[in-house]
Amino acid sequence: GDPGGEDEDEDDDEVPFFKKAREKGREVWLSEITNASQETRPPAVRGCILADDMGLGKTLQTIALVLVNPPEGRVYPDGIERK
Repeated sequence: GDPGGEDEDEDDDEVPFFKKAREKGREVWLSEITNASQETRPPAVRGCILADDMGLGKTLQTIALVLVNPPEGRVYPDGIERK
């Protein structure tokens, strides 16, 4: 097989808002937001901004997210181990 044979579609999923394109005969990464291109692969993005208006439950959303995605091996008072 191909030594560098990675699935290109899988690579595109790791870089939100960018897609591979050809520009002037070379492969570039094109920003779907700004239409700016760059030759180097953008870093994978992790995280977000939660910017709702006051009173829409940002705190509750954050607490719910933490409780739904606990660290591996964490045991909560109900005795159920989350994996």
